[in-house]
Amino acid sequence: MSKIVDLNKKIPFHLERVKGYGWVYNQQLDGLNRVLSGSLSTSRNLLLLSVSTRHQRLASLALHNAGNSERAFVHLQQMHYLGIKGLKRELLSDGQTVNVKVLEDTLMLSMQEKEPLLSSGDWFMYFWSALLHEQFQDLEYLASIKEAPFRWIDDSIRLYSDILCGVFKLQDINVQESIQAFVDASEFDKVSPESYDHAAHIKLPTLDVLLKLFGGADQNSYRQVMYKAALAHNKFWKQKRLDGKVNGDISLPLSALARLAYANFGYTLGFECDYIPEYFYKSEASELSFELMQPLPNFTNPYL
Repeated sequence: MSKIVDLNKKIPFHLERVKGYGWVYNQQLDGLNRVLSGSLSTSRNLLLLSVSTRHQRLASLALHNAGNSERAFVHLQQMHYLGIKGLKRELLSDGQTVNVKVLEDTLMLSMQEKEPLLSSGDWFMYFWSALLHEQFQDLEYLASIKEAPFRWIDDSIRLYSDILCGVFKLQDINVQESIQAFVDASEFDKVSPESYDHAAHIKLPTLDVLLKLFGGADQNSYRQVMYKAALAHNKFWKQKRLDGKVNGDISLPLSALARLAYANFGYTLGFECDYIPEYFYKSEASELSFELMQPLPNFTNPYL
């Protein structure tokens, strides 16, 4: 029997030191706005996946430095939109185009001259952001491009994508067999130490939450497994070797599952967690905004 955890004990946060430095967000936002404004005249050179990553970074800064979860959520919406458009552009054939809206203009982008270089990390990031933002058609799209030239670091990572597609019925996959295959392929002597570490602290705890939800767990059971997954998330991302990596600043998988739990069952976390903001799973769905984002008030760069 698993140990009952105390939900009143706050989840540690590895970026506690950045809180209150909202001026950093405003500074970085100004840089992005300059890029987006300039892209309207040089659209052929617009790197959608790169801009998507900048929105991910700004989401972290808005949430943790400036304490503004609503603004952070808007950045994650933009991150997802531009990321999916970026994947589609990477996979264009000669003569094909993809339309993408930047600010108030719609750009028609053609294929890029270089060979596509797609990361499995991108696939997972946009899978979870599609779930978070309830863009279910994008889940279907991501399932449909799994055979594209993504760089799957090892077999275990590819098998984990099979599990997700099977659980959400995006592909006809035997989930139990895929889970066992994933566990076997993730053994310490079969993958890199980094991949093993990620499986133990991120993939498996997230999978536990997913299976609890789809298995009909009550709210108390759900809260217990979410709390343990959030603790594991902190344990992984607080490592010195991951300093500066933005991916762990917000837990997209756990935030997405929290939204799923709240929308379908009314479940709440029942504990505080910087990695899973309450606003992310309780807010109403909203239309994507393409207006130029303004700096947040009351944050002044002390070095100017």
